[in-house]
Amino acid sequence: MSCKEVNQCKFECKLCNGKVKSEPRIRNGKEYCEDCFLEHFVTCRCCGDDFFKEEIFEIEDESYCESCVYDVSVCCEGCGSRRLNQDIYYCECHDQPFCNDCSCEESISCTIPFSKGRSDTFDINPYRNFCGIEIECLNPDLKENSFSYGDLIEHGFSQTGDGSLPGNGVEFVSNAFNGDLLFQKIGAFLKSVQEKDYYITKDCGFHIHIEISKRYYNLQKILLFYSRFQELFMEMVSSSRKDNSYAKKLHPFSTNEIVENTSTKGIKKWWYACKNDRKISRMAKSKYHDKRYEWLNLHSVFYRGTLEIRLHNGTLNEAKIKNWLLIHLTVLDFLKKLNVETVAQLPVTREFFLSLFAKPLQSYITERWEKHALVAS
Repeated sequence: MSCKEVNQCKFECKLCNGKVKSEPRIRNGKEYCEDCFLEHFVTCRCCGDDFFKEEIFEIEDESYCESCVYDVSVCCEGCGSRRLNQDIYYCECHDQPFCNDCSCEESISCTIPFSKGRSDTFDINPYRNFCGIEIECLNPDLKENSFSYGDLIEHGFSQTGDGSLPGNGVEFVSNAFNGDLLFQKIGAFLKSVQEKDYYITKDCGFHIHIEISKRYYNLQKILLFYSRFQELFMEMVSSSRKDNSYAKKLHPFSTNEIVENTSTKGIKKWWYACKNDRKISRMAKSKYHDKRYEWLNLHSVFYRGTLEIRLHNGTLNEAKIKNWLLIHLTVLDFLKKLNVETVAQLPVTREFFLSLFAKPLQSYITERWEKHALVAS
């Protein structure tokens, strides 16, 4: 291109770096050539703004941005697919959304009122954090072996379908309990589940929720500790949970990225990779936002006030469930005593990690490592 032609160029495209003579297409103050704009951007049907294709949700061949999609659509409780509001109905018996392809009568979902059960004793579980669990499992005859509403009320668990499992899959979601009551409720419910011939496969997961403070320095410490010790946690679970799309590894970040966000709002902006307060508010209120699929689910903190840990493989084993809860309750209690700078400098070794726990948990963790990581290597 000659000097004269360069001088005639109006701008340089931010994507292809080409010198362009025509009028630019502008998005967020950046200029793009027509070809790049048409290739990489899509217009939201609702608000009319342009967005990168990876920021767009496609529903019935129409494009919606993240800010608009939660206003115009909802996920079906039956099949898990996102449908437009006009294609969704709410059944009276479950008070949950279903698409026109799914029947409420065919659903095994049964949601009980949410409540917190406060324990009177703290001998086996000394921690006062309220916790809940989610158990994914299967049954050869769900209709026959589903729990009645009265049984679920007694146990403190809801029963719902799960889009990540086959048609005979179900998820049991507990209410919140703490102390010894948490373990008592889990033990009694698992006994009933096993009596009804429920079972798990490698497709199943087991998730825990722990109520925590949303203060930024608490979130900083949690992010730093779990990211630094991520591999040691992953070595405790089966291979089916590693590189699992429902329990993804934490996205890489530096210590400075966390430390420099000195407010809960700053942590939110970093977590959602978004600076728009309105958009962040919508994301945090969405149950089905994609950020929930990292194994350490901070989205759950902003959505419901609980830290969700999605890493563990499916299990109906009472001891495994209680030990997994105690591991994370111990870690969170340990972090309360430290400042952010100290957490960032903790030695990332097996010896130090094991030193955080009582001897029974040390033995359990070592057994898990030997079974799932060290033996395999």
